[in-house]
This record gives sequence, C-alpha cells and structure tokens, in this order.
Amino acid sequence: MRKMASSIGLNRADFIKLRKAVVRRNVEEVVEIVDKYGCSPSVKEQILNMLFARGSIEHVGKLVSAMGFEDEVERFRQVLQLLEGYGFENRVFFDLSVVREFEYYTGMVFEVYVPEVGVTIGAGGRYDALLEKLGVEKPSATGFALYVDLCVEALKRQGIELSKKPMKEAYVGVYQFKGVKQAITLAEKLRELGVSTTLELSVKSLEELAEASEKARFVYAVGEDILTLHEGRWRSVSLDEALELPLRR
Repeated sequence: MRKMASSIGLNRADFIKLRKAVVRRNVEEVVEIVDKYGCSPSVKEQILNMLFARGSIEHVGKLVSAMGFEDEVERFRQVLQLLEGYGFENRVFFDLSVVREFEYYTGMVFEVYVPEVGVTIGAGGRYDALLEKLGVEKPSATGFALYVDLCVEALKRQGIELSKKPMKEAYVGVYQFKGVKQAITLAEKLRELGVSTTLELSVKSLEELAEASEKARFVYAVGEDILTLHEGRWRSVSLDEALELPLRR
C-alpha cells in the first residue's frame, strides 16, 4: 500500500485515511481519497482492484504487477515457497485488503484463522523500520500475537487435549539454506513426539548454532546433513537417529 500511495503522491494525512478506509472495506471513501489526486479512470480502477484483491498468487500477482510492483510479487512467491516447506501452500490465500492499523509495519502482514473459530486467532507482520529507529543496523524482524483463549477454544472443538507433562526441549537450526525444508520436517516430527522444539530458519554458522546448547538439551543443525551436538562436538545422524535421541535420554 505504501508504494501505491507514493506512486500517486498521497500525503501522510491522506495515506492514514486510505489505510483506515481499506480496513473498513469502505470503497466509496477510497475512491474519494484517490479522486483528489487526479488519477485517470484506468489508474483508479487498477488501484481499487489491487487494494481489494484476494485469492491465489497468480490472481493477486497479476493485479499488483499491473501497477508496476513486480518486486512485491516476487516477495510473495518467496514467502509462499517457505510455507510450502510446511505443507501449507493449500491453506494460504493472499488478501491485499488485510491492513494492520499500527504504523510500524513495513512489509507483509498476515492473519490466522482456523475452521473451528470464525474470527482471527492471530495476526502479525514485518516491522524492520521500527528496529532501525531504535538503532539496530540492518534490522530484520517479524512478529505476531496469538489470542490464547481462542486457540484453546479451537483445540477443544478439535478434540485435542493439552498435555500437562513436562516436555524435553530441542533446538533445530540451519547451517545451509538447502536444509530449510528438512529442518521443518525434523522440528514437526520432534513436536509430534512431545518434544518442545524451537525452530530457527535463519542460516547460521555451526559455532552460532552450538550456543543453543545453553537453552536446549537437544541441538540439531541442518544443511546437506543433519548434525547433532554431543559433548561439544557435531556428528552426522540420519533423520530416524535424530528423532530417537530425545527418547533415549
């Protein structure tokens, strides 16, 4: 939305009004704001189509590209590629009318739904510029909030009981980008076994990943191979061996 607003010269006050109008799905107010800037009928139609576009990456991408924002479409595709690693590609749709009212968001935002609860159970987004204002160099940050009461209600409706047993803790990191998909698989299987697992998908050195041993009993680094940390040394293991470790100790 920021790029679109900049492309037609919206001032800050009108940008805030536009964002609120989109949140309320108020098309008439959006048209009124855009008309102030003398946009041609074709440009105005493109803006409306883009702001309220929803559906597949192909559909949304076509409308966004028509406004000259191909780089944003590529960003959508990269996010979708990561979600494919979780097997979520069929659970995601893009809705450009989803706008968070907090000004610190600087990139993609999202909302989370489950079939059993008819409202949003979580939401978040990217806010690199916020950390930059706080003095962080080359910041990269994404955050979200889950509404715990709604999550618990969804679990109840799905017939899932929450475990009260103390859980073993594991950390799964990535030392080569090619290991991202396998790291996701490993983390999911560990969680299925009842192991509380932290998954870090940013590529880090083995030295950096070894520091996780201070927080988790079982530490894995995934790239071309799956490595596990034992007595300060990394050793290669198969996926089955990696899953057996928390069960043996």
